[in-house]
Amino acid sequence: MKNVYCIRHGTAEHNVLFHEIGEKAYMTIRDSSLTQEGEIESNILGENWLEKNNIELVLVSPLTRTIQTAKNIFKDSNIKLLAFDGLKEYPGSYEPINHRKDKKELVLKYHTSVNFKFLSEKDSLWNETNIETVESLEERVKQMKKFILSRKETNIAIVSHNSYLSYFLKKKVADEDNELKHCFPYLIRLKSETSYL
Repeated sequence: MKNVYCIRHGTAEHNVLFHEIGEKAYMTIRDSSLTQEGEIESNILGENWLEKNNIELVLVSPLTRTIQTAKNIFKDSNIKLLAFDGLKEYPGSYEPINHRKDKKELVLKYHTSVNFKFLSEKDSLWNETNIETVESLEERVKQMKKFILSRKETNIAIVSHNSYLSYFLKKKVADEDNELKHCFPYLIRLKSETSYL
């Protein structure tokens, strides 16, 4: 049995811009950063989340907003953070907001706190002409659950994104009316490769 805490990143630049210009926000910014509010949200979770002390492994999307969130939550611990393209937001292609930086740049900036060994140099999901399918998202989620079940750790945190985590938790892509809270740990228990609690 694995206890997996799914955490959506803190409020980011594109989340704020969305309220001003709608979905155009996803095409306007590449790989947005946390806002001041997002920094505060992630630091508060890091200070107040009691289960944090039991976390043995953190899996993180390699987008800036999720790395910043994970670093803030776990800044006072020696926990291992592993980055995976498979944890990127859905769609992982087409929208510049979900186009990560090259591995070389990520390593240079975050190598002291994040392990990027599972990343290719270029964003493996990025495609500027084709939108990722739900079937591809489902496969990404399935592979991540398989990876988690193969690990020795029992208590694992995932720092990722709204639509990805909604599918991970409920097999449903989130929309603007049904978003997960920023910086809130949603618990799911994984018990086998074919059935999830």
